[in-house]
Amino acid sequence: MSLNGCPACLKWVVLVFNLIFWLAGVSILLLAIYLRLDYAKYVQDNPHLENYMTGTYVLMAAGSIMSVIGFFGCCGAYRESPCMLGTFFALLFVIFAAEVSAGVWAFMRQEDLQSIIDRALQYTIENYGVDAVQTEALDVIQREVMCCGIRGPQDWRDSRYGTTLDVGVAGKAGYYRVPKSCCSAPENSVLCSEESRTLAILSPVLKTIHSEGCRKAEIGRASCRERV
Repeated sequence: MSLNGCPACLKWVVLVFNLIFWLAGVSILLLAIYLRLDYAKYVQDNPHLENYMTGTYVLMAAGSIMSVIGFFGCCGAYRESPCMLGTFFALLFVIFAAEVSAGVWAFMRQEDLQSIIDRALQYTIENYGVDAVQTEALDVIQREVMCCGIRGPQDWRDSRYGTTLDVGVAGKAGYYRVPKSCCSAPENSVLCSEESRTLAILSPVLKTIHSEGCRKAEIGRASCRERV
């Protein structure tokens, strides 16, 4: 039966909404496949990130479910099928209930989740410069988030990389170094040289080094996104 007036307008609004929802589901599915095939190499040797693969599979499942829901919504609205629209709303309710449950669980376990992330980062810092995959992964994080260490550059004081110093000023006791990815200045500049990245334990962090830890920096970014 052909619709006219407001019902017809509502039909096309539902159709467009579900088309966008379907595209979002496909995008998440493709992103999950990309993370599974490409970025898995960055965490394959870190025992604290053994659930990385599980996370990508969860994203794949979520993307697939969103795609199916969007398909039922689009086809149901276009064909004006009560059966397909009923299936669409039933699946939508299930997803909503699952999201609420997951949100409550994450809120109640946020300290445990943060602890897992901290241990993973600490493990990566301890193996920086030894394992090429983990070294590259941490460099990407510190460059993108513009941070240094977990809580700050001081996290590098007791690491293998931080205490392996060259001769000269850097060879004296009471000093440690941070990677180039901690620099706020260009990595190939003098301000990011080996000497510039060698810090005294009891002295303030230089302005050419990111003073904020990755945990605090990422929380700050998340807060900004929520406000926007």
